[in-house]
Amino acid sequence: MLKARISYTFTPLAPLAPLTPLALVTLVASVTMALASCDDRAVGVGYEGDPCFTNADCGPAMECVDGVCVAVIIPDCQPNSQVECVCTNGQPGWMYCVNGEWSECVCEDVPCGNGVIDPGEECDGEDLGGVTCEDLGYFQGGEPSCVGCIIDPLTCCQDADRDGYGVGCPLGPDCDDTNPEINPGMPEIPDDGIDNDCDGWVDETGQLDDCAAAPPDETLLELMTRSIGVPLSAITDLQVTGSQLAYGVYTSWGALVPRVHQTPGDGFLPVNCQFVVLSTGTVMTNDPEQGDGMDLGVYNATDPAPPELRDNASINDLVQFSMTMTVPPNVTGFSFDFLFLSVEYPEYVCSDYNDTFYALVTGEPQLGTVITNITYDDVVPEMSVNSVLFQTPPNLNVNLNGTGYEHQSDFVDCVGEPLPTCTPPNPCPQYVGSSTGWLRTTSPATPGATIHLLFSVHDEGDNILDSAVVIDNFRWRYEPTITEPITIPAP
Repeated sequence: MLKARISYTFTPLAPLAPLTPLALVTLVASVTMALASCDDRAVGVGYEGDPCFTNADCGPAMECVDGVCVAVIIPDCQPNSQVECVCTNGQPGWMYCVNGEWSECVCEDVPCGNGVIDPGEECDGEDLGGVTCEDLGYFQGGEPSCVGCIIDPLTCCQDADRDGYGVGCPLGPDCDDTNPEINPGMPEIPDDGIDNDCDGWVDETGQLDDCAAAPPDETLLELMTRSIGVPLSAITDLQVTGSQLAYGVYTSWGALVPRVHQTPGDGFLPVNCQFVVLSTGTVMTNDPEQGDGMDLGVYNATDPAPPELRDNASINDLVQFSMTMTVPPNVTGFSFDFLFLSVEYPEYVCSDYNDTFYALVTGEPQLGTVITNITYDDVVPEMSVNSVLFQTPPNLNVNLNGTGYEHQSDFVDCVGEPLPTCTPPNPCPQYVGSSTGWLRTTSPATPGATIHLLFSVHDEGDNILDSAVVIDNFRWRYEPTITEPITIPAP
């Protein structure tokens, strides 16, 4: 209780009338209430705007600034984060983010971190005091964490639908933790528009079996879609532009074969028999460097690049394959694998105009309202022989024999000049042609959005010296960390 000695000096202007009993009661009550109010305002509980000398005079989430208690702005509670605070004894301390909420202020004079549960601590280090996830109401396994000597159940099995799958669960993650009928242990149900087994494909039973004979009424565009791995149930429109000689579906190309499941977690279908090829010349020609099929007769096409990547070069032999599709529920993104080949490598590395491959997306809210290229590396904003992902023969991780895009030559001269984003190979390899190897592009996707995905390849500045792209293994993805496009070497 606060105690104070208060003195008053009165200078009567006139004789005071005696207090009536009622007035006396009222005065006593007022003084009593005032004293009670004063008692409640103990040290360490000052409200915003109250006078203060130190932080100890202010209440929780308050600090003393220029003699006045002001509210402390506390950031959003993020896992494994902490903020400074002032304990009720005036000592500095920390508040910890525990299970999505800030803890009480933990004073620094508490020996948190010594591995021993001291008074005032729920845990310390690896010593959880015998507390289990089951004790905290999480009955699917896992182990709680100790954050700031406070038990945090965030690492317990977060299984909202109680199907055994979820974050931190022994059975693994769940792609839809609101529905116990959807998890990696469920069979795929055809034609329901849902990825029941969380493998990244929707309704793949039968529909994605591109090893089976094509239905009698299946179009080439539908076969191209199925061969890449896109479920037809998601498609609302398919288009292809360019010479009919420049694209197709194939079971192999020289030593190149479709991507199939080999190791757990590699993200491939168990069965895959076909892929799609787009080329700036006659597709799968034996001589992409000097053959008769290099010029497809498509000149001065509209540059497909986003406005910021256009360079006023002539666009020739353009071929494009596009899909308009609706993103299924619970999806966070999509990915596909591709391999870009060009006989412009290595002679024209770092030249001004190079054949280019784009994967262009429109309609995805997370990428904005304009067209976005999602295939690029950390240095070059488009896929060409200037990309740092292009491999130098003979050190290739993919066998290109039989494609015409890798053969030895005694007449190779690397004529390109170094650019800020490009360095010609040195020494210049005595090979004509190379590739990026298999790459995987992953991009965000919003459930319910209608997105337009356009694969595009073209000659730039000329209509000779072919390039081609092989596309395979499209799949929907569910990782919560997909926030922007990325292209990296594929497994």
